[in-house]
Amino acid sequence: MSQTKKTPSAKNFLRSVTGSRLVLFFLLIVVLLLAISFFKGGDEALLLPRPEPTKTENAVSTQKREMPVYVLSADKSRLEQVSKQVEIYKETALSIKSLLNIYVGETRTAEELFPDGTVIRSVFVHADIAYISFDSSIRKKFNGGTRLELLALQAVAWSVIENFEEINAAQFLVDDAPSDIFVAHVDISRPFRKLAPAGK
Repeated sequence: MSQTKKTPSAKNFLRSVTGSRLVLFFLLIVVLLLAISFFKGGDEALLLPRPEPTKTENAVSTQKREMPVYVLSADKSRLEQVSKQVEIYKETALSIKSLLNIYVGETRTAEELFPDGTVIRSVFVHADIAYISFDSSIRKKFNGGTRLELLALQAVAWSVIENFEEINAAQFLVDDAPSDIFVAHVDISRPFRKLAPAGK
């Protein structure tokens, strides 16, 4: 007895196609959700801690203190330590910014490391890290090459770490945001730490 083959009806065929499309549609939604989650996670990793507003009473200088700071040696080959007077405030971030006036600003005395017109936009502290943000205009003004770029950042980081017990690292920012490169060469994606005293 011969068996006749049943051919799928047009209705069943449409159902099959529609079902496949639904599966693909849901798969696409899942992929999109995973992609959004991934990129959102990446953005959150770059978020900086929010600096606390300065209280009025903390913005008053309490004393001047002699501090050891790092400057460029006479032959411009390395950093050396000298003593400088620094205005001290109740708030650590303000004291750090006062120390940085040695390197930038109208009253700077370590003129060889940063070019004229260098601007530090902000300084704040979170946990044991000092966040120091430079204005991006330094990228057009700085022409000292890789070595000077590195020495300038080391001088700032080491001086801050050495003079403030609560600070163990300095994270450099550009325009108040994380950056891979400072000017053109030196990686600032991670905090600078002082592993050993200079010359040892």
